[in-house]
Formats: sequence, C-alpha cells, structure tokens
Amino acid sequence: MKKFDMKKFTFVLIGINIIFFIFISTYYKPKVVNSVDSTVEQRDVYLNIITTNKFIYNSAKQIVKDKHNVSYMFNNRNDSMNFKFSNDSLDNVSKYDLLLYMGTSTEPWINEFIDGLKKGKVGIVNLSRGTKTLNYTKPQNINGYEIKINPYYWLSPDEYKIFLYNLKSAIQDKDPKNREFYEQNYKEVTDEFDKITNDLKDASSDLQDYRVYTTDDDLDYIIKYLGINATKITDLTKIQDYEKDFNKDSNKNLIIYSDEEKFRAFKNRLSGVTYSDMEIKIPEYSDKYKDFFYNLISKFKGLEEKS
Repeated sequence: MKKFDMKKFTFVLIGINIIFFIFISTYYKPKVVNSVDSTVEQRDVYLNIITTNKFIYNSAKQIVKDKHNVSYMFNNRNDSMNFKFSNDSLDNVSKYDLLLYMGTSTEPWINEFIDGLKKGKVGIVNLSRGTKTLNYTKPQNINGYEIKINPYYWLSPDEYKIFLYNLKSAIQDKDPKNREFYEQNYKEVTDEFDKITNDLKDASSDLQDYRVYTTDDDLDYIIKYLGINATKITDLTKIQDYEKDFNKDSNKNLIIYSDEEKFRAFKNRLSGVTYSDMEIKIPEYSDKYKDFFYNLISKFKGLEEKS
C-alpha cells in the first residue's frame, strides 16, 4: 500500500486556497452595508421656532407653512411689556432652535433675557435689523421702561418687508435644503402685499386736499410712508398756537389719531375750529395685519365720499 504523502497533500491544499482567494478578489465585489438607516439622510430638518408675539408668529407661518413648529410668547403688547422672566422661562426658550423678536423697544427686557439664555442651540434674530426707525417726540415711560424708539416700524410696508426678509433669511439659514420653498412663500406674501399697498397709496391721495393733524406719535411710520404732510399737535400748553394754525376752510381740517385718550384731551381743549377726525387703530399682535391696510383704504375712500 502506497504511503500517504502529507507534504504533497498540504502543498495541494495551499495551492487550492491561493487560487480560490485570487478568484474571489478578482470577480467578487462585496456590498457595503450601511448600518445607518438611509431615511436619516433624507429626513428634513424640523425646527422648533418661538416668537415673542403673535404678529411674528403669523408672519412666520406664512413662510414655513406646516413644515416647522412655531409658537409665540404673547398675543398683546400689555403682556409683553409686563413680562418678568424666570429661570424656567429661560430654560424653556433655550431648548428652541430659533428665537425671533421684534426689536426697537417692543421687548424692552430682551437684552437681559438673551444674556440669561443657554448659548449653543437657540439662534437669536432681531427682525428690526436694517429698518429705518423713528424716535418718539418725547421718551415714554411704560411699566418702568424708558422707550425712546417708536416700536411700530412694521406699520410701514417698506419696513415690514425688511422685517419679513430677515425672518425668511433666518429660517433659510437653519434649513438651507428648503431654501427655495421659503423663497417662494416669501414672494407670494410680498406680491400680494404690494397690491394692497398700491391700493392704499391710491386711496390716500385724497388726503392731499386736507390739512392733516395728528395727536400722537404712534402713526409716524405709516404717515411717512404715505407721504402725508401731517402737523403734530402733541403739547397741550400750545393749544392756542394750534388753533391759529388750523385751516379756515373747516371742511378740510382732519385730525388722525390712534390713542383715543390723547385725542380726547385735545378735543376738549380745542375751540373755535371745525375739523373731521379719523381713528386709525394700531392692530394688536393677534389681529390680521392686512386688515389694518384694508381698513385704512376704506377710511380714506370714505373721505372722498364726504367731500
């Protein structure tokens, strides 16, 4: 019987293994297994956005639609001005991705509030950045805060569009993948808004026939935007000077106001003059912004019907 040659057998096995591995490395292409779920890479960014008031909230919803979560802190100016923040409120806001605020004295507590936030996650955006602000004739003291800047810049359509651009850009920076989506929504809002403001300018042309007065500063932005040459009658000690200034044509004197209390103070003191008056209420944060302009158009057209 022929003796088994272990050396030859081992050599043959080694040769077979070498041929096998050469074949594998040449013809077999292994699949790379991705341990991460592929849907993660495709998943959209989901932002938690908090705004200081409902006006910003409504504007933000027009840009993001239902793509992100948007909430607000206050739905009226009084609550905002009386806000006393705590550690709990700071901790809560610090968890958000974006904090959007009006600026220009609308939130007089905002700088201290921002200083108390936990840095790192929440992006903070002042939406008044780049707007042309106006000062009050005299600083106002509201709930212990000295307010020098007129906060109602958003009543001017020009400044509102800057506000809206800042809002849109802040969201695009956080979610660049959907940049075009936000850009399109922004364009739709501004295109519609331009049509409204064109109608507003047409309607306001009827005020050129009037000598216009105002008893408060809050309407300064919209008055300036419309190019209305309005005389301020804000100092009760000068009431006699104001009376002399009124146009003798009583049908063409018009006082516009937003603060009824201030208007009544002058109304009770004015004598020997005849005038028409127009109340223009500044919308609360919860009101629809466009309604403010529709209301103005209606009031201005009403002047034409009276004349």
